[in-house]
Amino acid sequence: MTASPFPGADLRLCVEGALAAEGHLLTAGEVHVARSILALSEGALELYARLSLRQPRVFRHAELDYAGDMAGNVAQLEAASLLGTVVPDSLCLPAFTADELRGACRRLGVDARGNRPLLEERLRGRRWVDEPVLLVRHRALLRRLEILFFQTPHVTRQDLVLERVGVARWAQYAITGGPGLFPRRSALLLWERARAGAWTADDMERALAIPDAGAPLDPWRYAVAARLEALSALPAADRVGPLRALLSGPRGDPRGVRIALARALEEAVQTGEALEVVVAGQGSGSADALACARTARRLARSLKRAIPPVAELRVPRSRTVEVAGGGAQGPGARPTWPDAAGQPVTIERAVVDWLAAVGRSAIHAEQSPWVGLYALVFADAYFLPVPGMLPTAFRSGPVDVGTPGFYARRRAHLDARLDEVSRFGTVSYVERYGGERLSGLLNVDATRFIAAHAPHAMAACVLGRLASEGWGAAAGLPDLFVAPGSPARLALPAARISALPARLPESAFLAEIKGPTDALRDEQRIWIDRLLGSGISVELWELRTQCLK
Repeated sequence: MTASPFPGADLRLCVEGALAAEGHLLTAGEVHVARSILALSEGALELYARLSLRQPRVFRHAELDYAGDMAGNVAQLEAASLLGTVVPDSLCLPAFTADELRGACRRLGVDARGNRPLLEERLRGRRWVDEPVLLVRHRALLRRLEILFFQTPHVTRQDLVLERVGVARWAQYAITGGPGLFPRRSALLLWERARAGAWTADDMERALAIPDAGAPLDPWRYAVAARLEALSALPAADRVGPLRALLSGPRGDPRGVRIALARALEEAVQTGEALEVVVAGQGSGSADALACARTARRLARSLKRAIPPVAELRVPRSRTVEVAGGGAQGPGARPTWPDAAGQPVTIERAVVDWLAAVGRSAIHAEQSPWVGLYALVFADAYFLPVPGMLPTAFRSGPVDVGTPGFYARRRAHLDARLDEVSRFGTVSYVERYGGERLSGLLNVDATRFIAAHAPHAMAACVLGRLASEGWGAAAGLPDLFVAPGSPARLALPAARISALPARLPESAFLAEIKGPTDALRDEQRIWIDRLLGSGISVELWELRTQCLK
């Protein structure tokens, strides 16, 4: 699967592919613009492709380095309404340096002192541009066509260039066709508005009416958060009805809705109904379930009612680490801790450095390396011929990758793979990796480290949950993965660091790191419970700041 050799050919590939696969999602005007692009001469297409790949909207003729017939190609693009040569001066401001803006102020007899924002303010609304400029039109449509062609928002025409120079490559697979990411144009527009944070009052109801394909571009996943935020400003009595409708909708139990409904009912002095809502949600094994259980206990005490007991979560082994000079205020208001050499770093990096100083290897493995392991272990399942999941070329995974639908559509294959992982580990799957793009694989080195050292049961437990619940379940995974090694003591007198207990286990283990003011989140408590239930060693490291003697 080889990309086209030039940007113009890449643009033609995207436009032709989007029209062929998803042309029904475009308006007549958008189709007209797309066909105008395809009708360009080779030189004009090349110029438009190059300009549209660059960040600025406005270009100065003097700065363009183009060997073709510039005047003829610009005239052709202007006739097709793809370039504009009559550009409002205010849009040209970013294309000029601060010194050039000062020169324009002097020509107009305007104060030329001050910084760039002041200069731009003085020039805004005036005619000051005295040289030819070009405005690239239809950039938003080009981005839409790219998304419809690649069937993902994470790939652009620039990725074709990266493949061409050997930086990355796509896997070989058979296109399976299917309905694509958006069943209708309304779903596309909802998704675009959701991404832009521009939901309207009616968008939630429109999102509810769209069939759920389990695809990552389903606007529903943005709808819940947007709707909750909109409702939060309403009085409690006005929130109850919409929240009930959201909870009983076709998408199951959206995160945060049950608790929001219970709070609204409690504020509306309907405490008994609020208790019923949270009791119904406290046994699902999710982060929301823990919040429901806490709320249920509180409401039950206030009403003097008995509620069904909930199983207590397992508690990890605790280790207290005392550090002199830790917890200092760092950039972005995040506390820093001294590494083994005394330099201020993040908590996770500091602990990795302390462990290295006593001969133990560890990495910060909170989410990304585990999702990467998912990608490498299930790589062949990515490209199974599941109907509708590989609708186009140049994909790094199926439409449903990272969602529960990925597991549901390939259950037998993934169950067999998880059984292999529990018996033989993950090293062989990492060794098979040939360098192709895989969705979720971001840090290959960290992923290889985990694959090389993680116990089979640990890998099977984490991958099993990520498979069945999707990548969203990765939130809350412990901060650190510590590889097996000698049973060293975590004691660095020179760096004034000590731990109780001090001796580290020989086996691999996971550790959640907490500073003096931190507490375990519900997602972290659930992961710890799942891991401990599978016989996996997990520790809670509580860092304390003290001057050690």
